[in-house]
Amino acid sequence: MSAFNRFEVVEALAGAGKTFKLSNRYLRLIVQGADPASILATTFSVKAAGEIRDRIIQSVALAIDDESAREVLFEGVPELEKTREACVDLLRMIIADLHRLQIGTIDSFFVKTAKLFGDELGFPTSWTILDELREHKIFTLSIAKMLSGKQPEKIATALQLATGSSVVPVGSTIRSIYGYAYDLIRQAGEEVWLRAGKQKALSREEVVKAIAVLEEHGNNSEKYSKKYKASVEKAREGDWKSWIDTGLPKCMLDGTHVFAGKPISDDIIEHFQPLYDHAAAKILNLLLDKNKGVVELMMLFHDAWSSVKHAEGVYKFEDITHYLSESLVFNDVSEVAFRIDSKIDHLLVDEFQDTSMPQWNILEPLVDEIRQSDADRSLFFVGDPKQSLYGFRGGEPQLLQNLPDRLDLDGSTRLPTSWRCSPGVLALVNEVFGNASDSELLKEHSQDGLAKWMQSFTTHKSARPNSLGFAAVHTTATNESLPKPNTPCSECMVDKVAEIVRGIHEKNAAATVGILVRKNTSQQIQRIVHKLRAHPTHPVLASEHGGNPLTDSAPVTIVLSALLLADHPGHTSALFHVATSPIGESLGLAPTSNRKDAELVSATLRAKLVTNGYAKVITELAAPLFANATVRERYRLWQLIELAQSFAKEESLRPTEFVEFVKKKRIADPASSKVQVMTVHASKGLGFDAVVVCDMQESLWGTPEVLTEGKRGDVFSPPVCVSLRENAKFNSIIPHQENMWDEQTSKQIQEVLSLLYVAMTRAKYALHIVIPPRPYAVSKAKTVDRFLRQVLSLDECLPVDAVVWPPQDGPIEHANDASWFSQVEDFEPIPASKDTAFAVLQEPKHTKRVVANSSPSSLEGGGKVQIKERFAGGTNSAFDWGTLVHKWLEDIEWFDAMPTSEQLMRSALVDEAGRLGTEAVLQAAESCITAMQSEQFQATLAKPSECAKVYRELDFAVRVDKGTALAEVMLEETTDIRGTIDRLVVTKDEQGKTISAEIIDWKTDSFSDTTLDERINHYAPQLASYRIAVAGLLGIGANKIRTTLAFVSTGEVVDISDKT
Repeated sequence: MSAFNRFEVVEALAGAGKTFKLSNRYLRLIVQGADPASILATTFSVKAAGEIRDRIIQSVALAIDDESAREVLFEGVPELEKTREACVDLLRMIIADLHRLQIGTIDSFFVKTAKLFGDELGFPTSWTILDELREHKIFTLSIAKMLSGKQPEKIATALQLATGSSVVPVGSTIRSIYGYAYDLIRQAGEEVWLRAGKQKALSREEVVKAIAVLEEHGNNSEKYSKKYKASVEKAREGDWKSWIDTGLPKCMLDGTHVFAGKPISDDIIEHFQPLYDHAAAKILNLLLDKNKGVVELMMLFHDAWSSVKHAEGVYKFEDITHYLSESLVFNDVSEVAFRIDSKIDHLLVDEFQDTSMPQWNILEPLVDEIRQSDADRSLFFVGDPKQSLYGFRGGEPQLLQNLPDRLDLDGSTRLPTSWRCSPGVLALVNEVFGNASDSELLKEHSQDGLAKWMQSFTTHKSARPNSLGFAAVHTTATNESLPKPNTPCSECMVDKVAEIVRGIHEKNAAATVGILVRKNTSQQIQRIVHKLRAHPTHPVLASEHGGNPLTDSAPVTIVLSALLLADHPGHTSALFHVATSPIGESLGLAPTSNRKDAELVSATLRAKLVTNGYAKVITELAAPLFANATVRERYRLWQLIELAQSFAKEESLRPTEFVEFVKKKRIADPASSKVQVMTVHASKGLGFDAVVVCDMQESLWGTPEVLTEGKRGDVFSPPVCVSLRENAKFNSIIPHQENMWDEQTSKQIQEVLSLLYVAMTRAKYALHIVIPPRPYAVSKAKTVDRFLRQVLSLDECLPVDAVVWPPQDGPIEHANDASWFSQVEDFEPIPASKDTAFAVLQEPKHTKRVVANSSPSSLEGGGKVQIKERFAGGTNSAFDWGTLVHKWLEDIEWFDAMPTSEQLMRSALVDEAGRLGTEAVLQAAESCITAMQSEQFQATLAKPSECAKVYRELDFAVRVDKGTALAEVMLEETTDIRGTIDRLVVTKDEQGKTISAEIIDWKTDSFSDTTLDERINHYAPQLASYRIAVAGLLGIGANKIRTTLAFVSTGEVVDISDKT
């Protein structure tokens, strides 16, 4: 039995069961009598919070009927009575208190608290969180407010100081500085940016005099006269950075006082000292002026930014954290407990390595109070310093490593084995990180950072030693057409990734695959997705993690072009796009349409948007697109309609704003959820059957904009010094900078290793790493692939397009098992129904429903549907058969020749044909041809007169009054009916006036002669609704419209006008 420690800090390697450990801790508290409302369990993502809650419930629920699950539960929760009845009682207790469980993100807890302390924080009565899509607009408003204020000269001065230039793009400059400086200024204060004092520089006259003295000494120097002369010329140019970093002053700057291998004399140092001190002062003072400019600019922006957010009632999560920290709300924990109506006795924090200093400042009083209280309260922290990826957001992994000392504990508990990764994957993980200490590349950059990261790394072992696994390092091809063929080829990288993924997909399409890139600066993610999707013979439905914008579907872009046209009639590309699409005809546009036509359409669409809203207008626009759309395209169109519903609460009179909203909003596509492409940061917390890590030619670390220095020996305090970055070679003349650079390089090493560690440990069974071969020359670049070469003992120049690790005939290669994919359960894909495109559009909850919605097909059979029909779902082979036949008949304008089976099969819809199979498609084609051989069908498809016109797959929407009879169906309320007429033949007289019409509806179901009347009665209400719609559309009486059922299975055509 594991002892229950009141205070516990757990360090767990990737996949070691952090969620399992935390959920068991939660259950142990419940079993010991803790009130669920007194337990606060937090993590850093909504998904992780959901997993914790689900794990708590699931582990108990499974234990009720599964003996092995019960044993696992008893082992993890030893306080629980070892009976099935105890499990049942525990589950009942949890479910009964489900609404009181405090399990969520740390941000959600802070937001909940801020809602209750709104007055103290100075928030408006009603406020909400500022989402990413709206943030750009609020940020722009803030810049405008700042610039429209009464301090233009102050803003100009601050911009000039911050950038060193008098001409800058204001908006982008403020955004850039905000990104790296704003939060640091709020967290540490403005004083730490200006900690160093300015140094006195020489006056202009003193500089001239010092240059003259230096020149005189140079004339008298036999050995260094040329060096003196070069320094004199640079001094006259006034470029003091260049002056101090070249020639004789450089050996003073680096502190060696050695030039060309020989020490320089004290006389020479004395000659250069005045100008050296002047150059050092100018460089330092310029940096301090930049710091001052950044601080002043951000303070001015802060006033405007805060004012606009207060006025709009929107705040970022970082704002909530800042205001709670500054207001010291949690210093009175009892008041917090009173406001949230729950005393927090037990605090459980997941992913603690990602905690920032402002977040810790809020939690610290609560932690201290619990630690100093009686034995009924507890603390539990779990995380992994090796997986800290959010340093750019302020995440501080050292908090976790120093927390045991802060809580007076002997140390942290370690979870040593991985339940996620197979032995094959861990072989490569251990090889890379076990040898990291020997990497010259890392040691040269920061020994301290390397040592700190390695503190938490031990050789990894799999909890499933018999699991099959595979790991390999691949090189890409090279692009010989490049000026420097040794340069890594990004297109070659994309090709190799696609090749690996297709190989996995061919073996088992059920396997989940994560493709991880370090950054997406060159659209790597989108290029990989396109490469996988666009393969001519084996396309793989890959997507960006979290989904793609709906613009990845061609029909959606047509609808968006129509909306752009509504906003901008002069948008010629949008006009052409719409006019040449199926939407064009419904809007009255043709490829030859001009600006005048566009203005008419624009006015009509804008009026409809104001009256009906985006969702209804988009539904109408999309209707003509459904007929020829693939299953996936129909699904994306429906997602667009749903997105328009969610946009309803913020509807704008500018359709362009909705278009931009759609372009930025990512929507998941279930069809492509098995293969996802993402950044390593986005993969945090995820696991995949196979992982492909690429983008290894990128630099290990970038150049920071800002440097910080922490309080020595105290990681729980904010920085004591902050400054814009200056080159490390000037460390000797800039106070504190050497310490700041040491901290920075240490953090860079830790972040680099954590990023690679997280990427590699997402893999369950197979891990593939793709690197450039660099076959023609040894690279000295500080890149990830060069680090891998060092730790895996690979040559600097590697063969092209090859597997270069594991070593051939070595133990790891023999342990690799290429049949790992057999462990992944296969699945049967469920084909989507075309009917889903016509699902009834639900009204937004905040609007009042005034008119009912219906479809003609819902009226079939008098509105009565058998249970077996209701749950058929339209996804069976009969539905696909009918879809194909409808499509073939739709393709016929007027009957003039009999098609062949081969012609019909070539034109069959791909998705439906794929599900049916070749034999069934042939049978469908032959049944269609048999029907068309009947005289009745040929007469129905023939052109009745020269003045006749045919419409195929005609979409309509009609409002039908309450009390209207549709065959035997009586409408009990006013109803909007939408549908599609298979074939409408309109006959006009010589003057072009409509005189009659015929509605033809194709039916592919089978029936006996004795049930023909039953089928006619079944379909009569549907065609009655068509008749009403056509009468209104053409402006003729219903008695002029004939309704006809054409039964493909028998070749019969039946006039049912008397029934409709």
